[in-house]
Amino acid sequence: MLFTTGAQAADFSPGGDPSMDCLLQMTGVIETGDTEKLNVALKTVLNSPPSAINGKSYNSIVNDGDPARICLDSPGGSLSEALKMADLLYSYDAVHGWSQETGWISKLGTAVPANAACESACAVFFLSGGIDTESDAGRMPNRVLHAKGRLGFHSASLEVPDGNYNADSVNKAFKVALQSMSQLTDRQTVLRLRPSLLARILATPPDQMHYLETVGEAVEWNIEIAGLPRLKEASRKNVAIACNHMQRRHAAQDGSAFPGFYHHDVGLGRWTEEYSQIWSMESAFESFKATEYGLEFTSINAMGSTILCEGSYSFETQNGVMKSENTQAWYGSAENHWLFPSSIRFKELLSLGGSDTVIAPDVLIRDRKTIGANRCLVFSKETKLDDDPCQLETHEKISAGLGQDGMVLRFIWPSGAVTVVETQNQTTSSDPSLQINGTTAYGEYPGNFGLDVSQFKCIMNPATERVFCYQT
Repeated sequence: MLFTTGAQAADFSPGGDPSMDCLLQMTGVIETGDTEKLNVALKTVLNSPPSAINGKSYNSIVNDGDPARICLDSPGGSLSEALKMADLLYSYDAVHGWSQETGWISKLGTAVPANAACESACAVFFLSGGIDTESDAGRMPNRVLHAKGRLGFHSASLEVPDGNYNADSVNKAFKVALQSMSQLTDRQTVLRLRPSLLARILATPPDQMHYLETVGEAVEWNIEIAGLPRLKEASRKNVAIACNHMQRRHAAQDGSAFPGFYHHDVGLGRWTEEYSQIWSMESAFESFKATEYGLEFTSINAMGSTILCEGSYSFETQNGVMKSENTQAWYGSAENHWLFPSSIRFKELLSLGGSDTVIAPDVLIRDRKTIGANRCLVFSKETKLDDDPCQLETHEKISAGLGQDGMVLRFIWPSGAVTVVETQNQTTSSDPSLQINGTTAYGEYPGNFGLDVSQFKCIMNPATERVFCYQT
Protein backbone atom coordinates (compact mmCIF):
# COMPACT_ATOMS: atom_id res chain seq x y z
CA MET A 1 0.00 0.00 0.00
CA LEU A 2 2.96 2.29 -0.55
CA PHE A 3 3.41 3.73 -4.02
CA THR A 4 6.88 4.96 -4.88
CA THR A 5 6.19 6.09 -8.42
CA GLY A 6 6.53 9.65 -9.62
CA ALA A 7 2.77 10.14 -9.62
CA GLN A 8 1.41 13.52 -8.58
CA ALA A 9 1.32 14.12 -4.82
CA ALA A 10 -2.02 14.48 -3.06
CA ASP A 11 -3.82 17.77 -3.46
CA PHE A 12 -6.81 19.06 -1.47
CA SER A 13 -9.03 21.66 -3.10
CA PRO A 14 -12.54 23.06 -2.60
CA GLY A 15 -15.33 21.59 -4.70
CA GLY A 16 -15.73 18.12 -6.07
CA ASP A 17 -18.74 16.41 -7.62
CA PRO A 18 -21.88 18.20 -6.39
CA SER A 19 -24.02 15.14 -7.18
CA MET A 20 -22.01 13.27 -4.52
CA ASP A 21 -22.54 16.13 -2.01
CA CYS A 22 -18.85 17.02 -2.04
CA LEU A 23 -17.36 20.32 -0.87
CA LEU A 24 -13.73 19.18 -0.85
CA GLN A 25 -11.77 16.87 -3.14
CA MET A 26 -8.52 14.93 -2.84
CA THR A 27 -6.51 13.82 -5.85
CA GLY A 28 -3.05 12.28 -6.24
CA VAL A 29 -0.84 9.97 -4.20
CA ILE A 30 -0.97 10.00 -0.39
CA GLU A 31 2.42 10.89 1.07
CA THR A 32 3.95 11.78 4.43
CA GLY A 33 2.70 15.21 5.51
CA ASP A 34 -0.70 14.95 3.84
CA THR A 35 -2.49 14.78 7.20
CA GLU A 36 -1.46 18.35 7.91
CA LYS A 37 -2.49 19.36 4.37
CA LEU A 38 -5.91 17.81 5.04
CA ASN A 39 -6.12 19.60 8.39
CA VAL A 40 -5.47 22.96 6.75
CA ALA A 41 -8.03 22.23 4.03
CA LEU A 42 -10.70 21.27 6.58
CA LYS A 43 -10.14 24.39 8.66
CA THR A 44 -10.23 26.78 5.72
CA VAL A 45 -12.60 25.34 3.12
CA LEU A 46 -15.73 26.91 4.63
CA ASN A 47 -14.03 29.85 6.36
CA SER A 48 -12.76 31.64 3.27
CA PRO A 49 -14.99 33.30 0.69
CA PRO A 50 -17.13 31.78 -0.62
CA SER A 51 -18.48 30.38 2.65
CA ALA A 52 -20.68 27.90 0.75
CA ILE A 53 -19.34 25.33 -1.70
CA ASN A 54 -21.62 23.31 -3.97
CA GLY A 55 -24.48 24.63 -1.84
CA LYS A 56 -22.89 23.35 1.37
CA SER A 57 -22.39 25.69 4.30
CA TYR A 58 -21.81 25.34 8.02
CA ASN A 59 -25.48 25.97 8.75
CA SER A 60 -26.79 23.60 6.10
CA ILE A 61 -24.54 20.79 7.32
CA VAL A 62 -24.85 21.24 11.10
CA ASN A 63 -28.34 22.67 11.47
CA ASP A 64 -30.20 21.33 8.42
CA GLY A 65 -28.57 17.89 8.19
CA ASP A 66 -27.35 18.52 4.65
CA PRO A 67 -24.94 15.68 3.73
CA ALA A 68 -21.35 16.72 3.01
CA ARG A 69 -18.42 14.65 1.76
CA ILE A 70 -14.87 14.74 0.52
CA CYS A 71 -14.49 13.34 -3.00
CA LEU A 72 -11.55 10.97 -3.50
CA ASP A 73 -9.57 10.14 -6.64
CA SER A 74 -6.26 8.55 -5.69
CA PRO A 75 -4.21 5.40 -6.49
CA GLY A 76 -3.23 5.16 -2.83
CA GLY A 77 0.17 5.79 -1.30
CA SER A 78 1.36 5.63 2.27
CA LEU A 79 -0.91 3.45 4.42
CA SER A 80 0.46 4.92 7.65
CA GLU A 81 -0.34 8.43 6.41
CA ALA A 82 -3.80 7.36 5.25
CA LEU A 83 -4.48 6.03 8.75
CA LYS A 84 -3.36 9.35 10.26
CA MET A 85 -5.72 11.16 7.89
CA ALA A 86 -8.51 8.79 8.95
CA ASP A 87 -7.72 9.49 12.63
CA LEU A 88 -8.01 13.21 11.94
CA LEU A 89 -11.35 12.91 10.18
CA TYR A 90 -13.23 10.66 12.60
CA SER A 91 -11.85 12.23 15.80
CA TYR A 92 -11.41 15.86 14.83
CA ASP A 93 -13.39 17.33 17.72
CA ALA A 94 -11.74 15.03 20.25
CA VAL A 95 -8.25 16.02 19.09
CA HIS A 96 -8.72 19.71 18.30
CA GLY A 97 -11.77 20.55 20.39
CA TRP A 98 -15.14 21.68 19.10
CA SER A 99 -15.39 25.16 17.64
CA GLN A 100 -17.97 27.13 15.70
CA GLU A 101 -15.72 27.05 12.64
CA THR A 102 -14.98 23.32 12.58
CA GLY A 103 -18.09 21.77 14.16
CA TRP A 104 -19.23 20.49 10.78
CA ILE A 105 -16.18 18.26 10.28
CA SER A 106 -17.58 15.50 12.53
CA LYS A 107 -20.32 15.08 9.93
CA LEU A 108 -18.05 14.79 6.89
CA GLY A 109 -18.40 11.67 4.78
CA THR A 110 -16.35 10.32 1.88
CA ALA A 111 -17.25 9.62 -1.74
CA VAL A 112 -15.78 8.18 -4.91
CA PRO A 113 -17.42 9.91 -7.90
CA ALA A 114 -18.11 8.49 -11.34
CA ASN A 115 -14.96 7.85 -13.39
CA ALA A 116 -12.75 8.25 -10.30
CA ALA A 117 -10.70 5.56 -8.58
CA CYS A 118 -9.85 5.23 -4.90
CA GLU A 119 -7.47 2.34 -4.36
CA SER A 120 -5.15 0.84 -1.77
CA ALA A 121 -4.39 3.36 1.01
CA CYS A 122 -7.05 5.72 -0.39
CA ALA A 123 -9.68 3.01 0.15
CA VAL A 124 -8.64 2.81 3.82
CA PHE A 125 -9.07 6.58 4.20
CA PHE A 126 -12.44 6.26 2.44
CA LEU A 127 -13.64 4.08 5.34
CA SER A 128 -13.25 6.99 7.78
CA GLY A 129 -16.19 8.88 6.26
CA GLY A 130 -19.02 9.16 8.77
CA ILE A 131 -21.48 11.31 10.63
CA ASP A 132 -21.64 11.86 14.37
CA THR A 133 -25.21 11.03 15.34
CA GLU A 134 -24.76 12.65 18.77
CA SER A 135 -26.49 9.62 20.25
CA ASP A 136 -25.49 6.27 21.70
CA ALA A 137 -25.27 4.98 18.12
CA GLY A 138 -22.05 7.00 17.84
CA ARG A 139 -20.46 7.86 14.52
CA MET A 140 -22.20 6.05 11.68
CA PRO A 141 -20.68 5.37 8.24
CA ASN A 142 -21.26 8.00 5.56
CA ARG A 143 -19.35 6.68 2.56
CA VAL A 144 -20.65 6.51 -0.98
CA LEU A 145 -19.27 4.91 -4.13
CA HIS A 146 -20.67 5.88 -7.51
CA ALA A 147 -21.40 2.72 -9.48
CA LYS A 148 -19.16 4.05 -12.28
CA GLY A 149 -16.28 4.71 -9.87
CA ARG A 150 -13.76 2.18 -8.56
CA LEU A 151 -12.99 1.32 -4.95
CA GLY A 152 -10.16 -1.19 -4.58
CA PHE A 153 -8.64 -2.96 -1.58
CA HIS A 154 -5.52 -5.08 -1.13
CA SER A 155 -2.98 -6.03 1.52
CA ALA A 156 0.20 -4.16 2.43
CA SER A 157 3.25 -4.66 0.26
CA LEU A 158 6.87 -5.30 1.24
CA GLU A 159 9.01 -2.29 0.41
CA VAL A 160 12.58 -3.56 -0.04
CA PRO A 161 15.19 -1.23 -1.60
CA ASP A 162 16.26 -2.39 -5.07
CA GLY A 163 19.29 -4.66 -5.02
CA ASN A 164 19.12 -5.14 -1.25
CA TYR A 165 17.38 -8.48 -0.82
CA ASN A 166 19.26 -9.86 2.18
CA ALA A 167 17.44 -11.49 5.07
CA ASP A 168 17.64 -8.42 7.33
CA SER A 169 16.11 -6.03 4.79
CA VAL A 170 13.33 -8.47 3.90
CA ASN A 171 12.53 -9.14 7.58
CA LYS A 172 12.45 -5.40 8.27
CA ALA A 173 10.07 -4.81 5.37
CA PHE A 174 7.89 -7.70 6.55
CA LYS A 175 7.67 -6.23 10.05
CA VAL A 176 6.67 -2.84 8.64
CA ALA A 177 3.91 -4.50 6.57
CA LEU A 178 2.64 -6.40 9.62
CA GLN A 179 2.67 -3.22 11.70
CA SER A 180 0.60 -1.48 9.02
CA MET A 181 -1.99 -4.25 9.11
CA SER A 182 -1.96 -4.16 12.92
CA GLN A 183 -2.63 -0.40 12.85
CA LEU A 184 -5.56 -1.04 10.53
CA THR A 185 -7.08 -3.77 12.73
CA ASP A 186 -6.66 -1.51 15.78
CA ARG A 187 -9.12 0.86 14.09
CA GLN A 188 -11.77 -1.70 13.18
CA THR A 189 -14.37 -0.22 15.51
CA VAL A 190 -13.92 3.46 14.69
CA LEU A 191 -13.74 2.75 10.94
CA ARG A 192 -16.75 0.43 11.13
CA LEU A 193 -14.49 -2.04 9.31
CA ARG A 194 -16.37 -5.31 8.95
CA PRO A 195 -14.29 -8.44 9.68
CA SER A 196 -15.27 -9.81 6.27
CA LEU A 197 -13.79 -6.73 4.56
CA LEU A 198 -10.65 -6.96 6.68
CA ALA A 199 -10.35 -10.62 5.69
CA ARG A 200 -10.72 -9.65 2.02
CA ILE A 201 -7.99 -7.00 2.40
CA LEU A 202 -5.62 -9.51 4.00
CA ALA A 203 -6.37 -12.16 1.37
CA THR A 204 -5.74 -9.91 -1.65
CA PRO A 205 -2.04 -9.81 -2.67
CA PRO A 206 -0.45 -6.35 -2.95
CA ASP A 207 0.00 -6.73 -6.72
CA GLN A 208 -3.74 -7.37 -7.16
CA MET A 209 -6.88 -5.40 -6.30
CA HIS A 210 -10.30 -6.43 -5.02
CA TYR A 211 -12.84 -4.00 -6.38
CA LEU A 212 -16.25 -3.53 -4.81
CA GLU A 213 -18.63 -4.66 -7.55
CA THR A 214 -21.66 -6.40 -6.02
CA VAL A 215 -24.77 -5.39 -4.10
CA GLY A 216 -24.06 -7.90 -1.33
CA GLU A 217 -20.56 -6.65 -0.50
CA ALA A 218 -21.68 -3.01 -0.58
CA VAL A 219 -24.48 -3.70 1.90
CA GLU A 220 -22.36 -5.88 4.16
CA TRP A 221 -19.49 -3.38 4.25
CA ASN A 222 -21.65 -0.31 4.99
CA ILE A 223 -20.96 1.39 1.66
CA GLU A 224 -23.80 3.04 -0.21
CA ILE A 225 -23.93 3.05 -4.00
CA ALA A 226 -24.95 6.01 -6.17
CA GLY A 227 -25.86 6.18 -9.83
CA LEU A 228 -27.86 2.95 -10.15
CA PRO A 229 -31.28 2.62 -11.82
CA ARG A 230 -34.20 2.19 -9.45
CA LEU A 231 -36.96 -0.38 -9.06
CA LYS A 232 -40.26 1.36 -8.30
CA GLU A 233 -42.64 -1.56 -7.76
CA ALA A 234 -41.07 -3.77 -5.12
CA SER A 235 -42.39 -7.31 -4.73
CA ARG A 236 -42.60 -9.39 -1.55
CA LYS A 237 -39.41 -11.15 -2.65
CA ASN A 238 -37.65 -7.81 -3.16
CA VAL A 239 -38.61 -6.73 0.36
CA ALA A 240 -37.49 -10.10 1.75
CA ILE A 241 -34.12 -9.61 0.03
CA ALA A 242 -33.82 -6.14 1.60
CA CYS A 243 -34.65 -7.57 5.03
CA ASN A 244 -31.96 -10.21 4.61
CA HIS A 245 -29.48 -7.51 3.62
CA MET A 246 -30.29 -5.62 6.82
CA GLN A 247 -29.66 -8.75 8.86
CA ARG A 248 -26.42 -9.44 6.99
CA ARG A 249 -25.14 -5.88 7.53
CA HIS A 250 -25.61 -6.14 11.29
CA ALA A 251 -24.62 -9.79 11.83
CA ALA A 252 -21.88 -10.16 14.45
CA GLN A 253 -19.06 -11.61 12.28
CA ASP A 254 -16.96 -11.84 15.44
CA GLY A 255 -16.75 -15.57 16.01
CA SER A 256 -19.41 -15.50 18.71
CA ALA A 257 -21.76 -17.85 16.85
CA PHE A 258 -22.39 -21.30 18.28
CA PRO A 259 -20.24 -24.09 16.83
CA GLY A 260 -21.83 -25.27 13.61
CA PHE A 261 -23.74 -22.01 13.18
CA TYR A 262 -21.73 -21.07 10.13
CA HIS A 263 -21.37 -22.24 6.55
CA HIS A 264 -19.00 -22.15 3.62
CA ASP A 265 -20.28 -19.65 1.06
CA VAL A 266 -18.92 -20.91 -2.25
CA GLY A 267 -19.96 -17.73 -4.05
CA LEU A 268 -18.03 -15.54 -1.60
CA GLY A 269 -15.21 -18.04 -1.26
CA ARG A 270 -15.18 -17.89 2.53
CA TRP A 271 -16.76 -19.23 5.71
CA THR A 272 -19.48 -16.99 7.12
CA GLU A 273 -21.45 -16.91 10.33
CA GLU A 274 -25.11 -17.68 9.84
CA TYR A 275 -27.78 -15.10 10.63
CA SER A 276 -31.56 -15.27 10.66
CA GLN A 277 -33.04 -14.81 7.19
CA ILE A 278 -36.35 -14.89 5.41
CA TRP A 279 -36.39 -18.13 3.44
CA SER A 280 -39.87 -19.23 2.43
CA MET A 281 -42.14 -16.69 0.75
CA GLU A 282 -45.19 -18.57 2.01
CA SER A 283 -44.36 -17.76 5.63
CA ALA A 284 -42.10 -14.76 5.08
CA PHE A 285 -44.31 -12.03 6.49
CA GLU A 286 -46.73 -11.91 9.36
CA SER A 287 -48.02 -8.68 7.81
CA PHE A 288 -47.48 -7.24 4.33
CA LYS A 289 -49.80 -4.56 2.99
CA ALA A 290 -49.91 -1.77 0.43
CA THR A 291 -50.97 1.71 1.53
CA GLU A 292 -51.49 4.98 -0.29
CA TYR A 293 -47.83 5.82 0.22
CA GLY A 294 -46.06 2.48 -0.10
CA LEU A 295 -45.62 -0.88 1.60
CA GLU A 296 -45.67 -1.79 5.29
CA PHE A 297 -44.38 -5.14 6.49
CA THR A 298 -43.50 -7.25 9.50
CA SER A 299 -41.66 -10.55 9.53
CA ILE A 300 -40.99 -12.74 12.55
CA ASN A 301 -38.16 -15.22 13.03
CA ALA A 302 -38.55 -18.95 12.55
CA MET A 303 -39.30 -19.49 16.25
CA GLY A 304 -42.05 -16.87 16.12
CA SER A 305 -40.59 -15.13 19.16
CA THR A 306 -39.07 -11.88 17.86
CA ILE A 307 -39.39 -9.54 14.91
CA LEU A 308 -36.98 -10.51 12.16
CA CYS A 309 -37.67 -7.44 10.06
CA GLU A 310 -40.13 -4.57 10.27
CA GLY A 311 -40.46 -1.40 8.24
CA SER A 312 -41.85 0.36 5.21
CA TYR A 313 -41.07 1.10 1.58
CA SER A 314 -41.98 4.45 0.02
CA PHE A 315 -43.40 4.68 -3.51
CA GLU A 316 -42.24 8.31 -3.66
CA THR A 317 -38.59 7.95 -2.60
CA GLN A 318 -38.31 4.32 -3.74
CA ASN A 319 -36.30 3.57 -0.60
CA GLY A 320 -37.12 1.72 2.60
CA VAL A 321 -36.80 2.20 6.35
CA MET A 322 -36.56 -0.87 8.55
CA LYS A 323 -35.27 -2.45 11.71
CA SER A 324 -34.24 -6.06 12.16
CA GLU A 325 -33.40 -8.65 14.77
CA ASN A 326 -29.75 -7.53 14.63
CA THR A 327 -30.21 -3.73 14.79
CA GLN A 328 -31.20 -3.58 18.47
CA ALA A 329 -34.49 -1.78 17.68
CA TRP A 330 -32.76 0.95 15.66
CA TYR A 331 -34.37 1.80 12.32
CA GLY A 332 -32.07 2.25 9.36
CA SER A 333 -32.44 3.22 5.72
CA ALA A 334 -32.55 0.57 3.02
CA GLU A 335 -31.47 1.95 -0.34
CA ASN A 336 -33.23 0.90 -3.52
CA HIS A 337 -30.43 -1.45 -4.62
CA TRP A 338 -31.03 -3.47 -1.43
CA LEU A 339 -34.06 -4.89 -3.25
CA PHE A 340 -31.74 -6.92 -5.48
CA PRO A 341 -29.89 -10.19 -4.68
CA SER A 342 -26.36 -10.09 -3.26
CA SER A 343 -24.69 -11.46 -6.37
CA ILE A 344 -25.99 -8.75 -8.71
CA ARG A 345 -23.14 -6.62 -10.05
CA PHE A 346 -23.32 -2.88 -10.52
CA LYS A 347 -22.44 -3.25 -14.21
CA GLU A 348 -25.49 -5.48 -14.71
CA LEU A 349 -27.75 -2.75 -13.35
CA LEU A 350 -25.88 0.01 -15.20
CA SER A 351 -26.56 -1.78 -18.48
CA LEU A 352 -30.22 -0.76 -17.92
CA GLY A 353 -29.49 2.93 -17.25
CA GLY A 354 -28.41 5.38 -14.56
CA SER A 355 -30.02 6.99 -11.52
CA ASP A 356 -32.72 8.64 -13.64
CA THR A 357 -33.90 5.25 -14.94
CA VAL A 358 -36.84 3.42 -13.37
CA ILE A 359 -36.86 -0.35 -13.93
CA ALA A 360 -40.03 -2.34 -14.47
CA PRO A 361 -40.33 -5.53 -12.37
CA ASP A 362 -40.26 -7.82 -15.44
CA VAL A 363 -37.01 -6.38 -16.86
CA LEU A 364 -34.15 -8.87 -16.73
CA ILE A 365 -31.28 -7.64 -14.60
CA ARG A 366 -29.36 -10.82 -15.38
CA ASP A 367 -29.53 -12.92 -18.53
CA ARG A 368 -26.21 -14.72 -18.45
CA LYS A 369 -24.87 -17.73 -20.30
CA THR A 370 -21.59 -19.44 -19.43
CA ILE A 371 -19.79 -22.60 -20.54
CA GLY A 372 -17.16 -24.45 -18.54
CA ALA A 373 -15.68 -27.78 -17.55
CA ASN A 374 -17.22 -29.77 -14.72
CA ARG A 375 -17.27 -33.20 -13.13
CA CYS A 376 -20.42 -35.33 -13.21
CA LEU A 377 -21.14 -38.28 -10.92
CA VAL A 378 -24.09 -40.64 -10.52
CA PHE A 379 -24.80 -42.79 -7.47
CA SER A 380 -27.30 -45.53 -6.75
CA LYS A 381 -27.61 -45.40 -3.00
CA GLU A 382 -23.92 -45.33 -2.03
CA THR A 383 -22.63 -47.12 -5.14
CA LYS A 384 -20.88 -44.91 -7.69
CA LEU A 385 -22.14 -45.66 -11.20
CA ASP A 386 -20.49 -42.86 -13.17
CA ASP A 387 -17.67 -40.36 -12.63
CA ASP A 388 -16.71 -38.45 -15.77
CA PRO A 389 -15.53 -35.04 -16.89
CA CYS A 390 -18.41 -33.15 -18.48
CA GLN A 391 -19.22 -29.77 -19.98
CA LEU A 392 -21.57 -27.41 -18.18
CA GLU A 393 -23.70 -24.86 -20.02
CA THR A 394 -25.39 -22.43 -17.62
CA HIS A 395 -28.22 -20.01 -18.42
CA GLU A 396 -29.29 -17.78 -15.54
CA LYS A 397 -32.21 -15.34 -15.60
CA ILE A 398 -33.18 -12.89 -12.85
CA SER A 399 -35.80 -10.18 -13.30
CA ALA A 400 -35.89 -6.97 -11.27
CA GLY A 401 -39.05 -7.97 -9.39
CA LEU A 402 -37.69 -11.54 -9.01
CA GLY A 403 -40.64 -13.08 -10.85
CA GLN A 404 -37.99 -14.79 -12.93
CA ASP A 405 -35.35 -16.11 -10.60
CA GLY A 406 -33.85 -19.29 -11.91
CA MET A 407 -31.14 -21.18 -13.69
CA VAL A 408 -30.90 -23.95 -16.27
CA LEU A 409 -27.82 -26.18 -16.09
CA ARG A 410 -27.06 -28.49 -19.05
CA PHE A 411 -24.42 -31.13 -18.31
CA ILE A 412 -23.06 -32.74 -21.46
CA TRP A 413 -21.43 -36.14 -20.86
CA PRO A 414 -18.55 -37.53 -22.97
CA SER A 415 -21.09 -39.84 -24.66
CA GLY A 416 -23.17 -36.83 -25.77
CA ALA A 417 -25.95 -37.55 -23.28
CA VAL A 418 -27.37 -34.50 -21.49
CA THR A 419 -28.52 -34.04 -17.89
CA VAL A 420 -30.65 -30.93 -17.32
CA VAL A 421 -31.07 -29.34 -13.90
CA GLU A 422 -33.50 -26.42 -13.45
CA THR A 423 -33.98 -24.23 -10.38
CA GLN A 424 -36.42 -21.44 -9.55
CA ASN A 425 -36.68 -19.11 -6.55
CA GLN A 426 -32.96 -19.48 -5.99
CA THR A 427 -32.08 -16.09 -4.50
CA THR A 428 -34.18 -16.19 -1.34
CA SER A 429 -34.76 -19.69 -0.32
CA SER A 430 -33.66 -22.89 1.22
CA ASP A 431 -36.48 -24.53 -0.74
CA PRO A 432 -36.06 -23.50 -4.40
CA SER A 433 -38.09 -25.50 -6.87
CA LEU A 434 -35.73 -28.07 -8.38
CA GLN A 435 -36.05 -30.36 -11.38
CA ILE A 436 -33.76 -32.87 -13.04
CA ASN A 437 -34.59 -33.94 -16.59
CA GLY A 438 -38.11 -32.56 -16.14
CA THR A 439 -38.82 -34.43 -12.90
CA THR A 440 -39.29 -32.69 -9.55
CA ALA A 441 -36.22 -33.44 -7.47
CA TYR A 442 -34.67 -32.60 -4.11
CA GLY A 443 -31.18 -32.02 -2.77
CA GLU A 444 -28.97 -34.65 -1.18
CA TYR A 445 -26.06 -34.11 1.22
CA PRO A 446 -22.78 -34.57 -0.74
CA GLY A 447 -21.04 -35.92 2.35
CA ASN A 448 -23.19 -39.04 2.12
CA PHE A 449 -21.22 -39.94 -1.00
CA GLY A 450 -17.77 -39.01 0.26
CA LEU A 451 -17.78 -35.62 -1.50
CA ASP A 452 -16.64 -32.27 -0.13
CA VAL A 453 -19.78 -30.29 0.76
CA SER A 454 -18.03 -27.02 -0.18
CA GLN A 455 -17.27 -28.24 -3.71
CA PHE A 456 -20.19 -30.44 -4.79
CA LYS A 457 -23.96 -30.34 -5.02
CA CYS A 458 -26.08 -33.49 -5.27
CA ILE A 459 -29.65 -34.00 -6.49
CA MET A 460 -31.95 -36.99 -6.05
CA ASN A 461 -34.12 -38.01 -9.00
CA PRO A 462 -37.09 -39.78 -7.34
CA ALA A 463 -38.14 -41.30 -10.65
CA THR A 464 -34.89 -43.31 -10.93
CA GLU A 465 -33.83 -43.18 -7.24
CA ARG A 466 -30.40 -42.15 -8.45
CA VAL A 467 -28.35 -39.20 -7.24
CA PHE A 468 -26.59 -36.84 -9.65
CA CYS A 469 -23.67 -34.79 -8.29
CA TYR A 470 -21.64 -31.99 -9.84
CA GLN A 471 -19.03 -29.42 -8.90
CA THR A 472 -20.21 -26.02 -7.69
